[in-house]
Amino acid sequence: MDEVQKGLEGPRFGYSAERVERRIRSMNLAFPEALHRVPQSLIDSITGLPDPDDRHVVALAIHAQAHTIVTANVRDFPPDALAPHDLSVLAADEFLIHQYHLDPEIMLEKLDRQAAGIRKQRSDVLSLLRNSAPCFCQLCAKRDC
Repeated sequence: MDEVQKGLEGPRFGYSAERVERRIRSMNLAFPEALHRVPQSLIDSITGLPDPDDRHVVALAIHAQAHTIVTANVRDFPPDALAPHDLSVLAADEFLIHQYHLDPEIMLEKLDRQAAGIRKQRSDVLSLLRNSAPCFCQLCAKRDC
């Protein structure tokens, strides 16, 4: 969450401290199961990543018993570094497509719930996702979204 905070406050987004705090609080309330404290010894034990500053991501995935890391920086998590931990890595687009194929109706329902939460339509949510998940959005469009 520290990285999220820095990113939102940084030049790309430029959110005010108050807006960042509100966003992080909303994320934590929406996904309390995602909040984990990872032992530093686990973080320190992670090797083989191009950027050692990403070790906490792998450690969190291990600690949370996740199977996949979803990131825009797939190349920062090489398969040979993840394999010993039985982890894989996917881009958001790939992950959403997999989830869609598991249960299209649930995915469409989730999109509708997200849209309702921001007082918008499903198509508005898909427009927001289009840059990071273009194939997923195209797949949904085929379902007459």
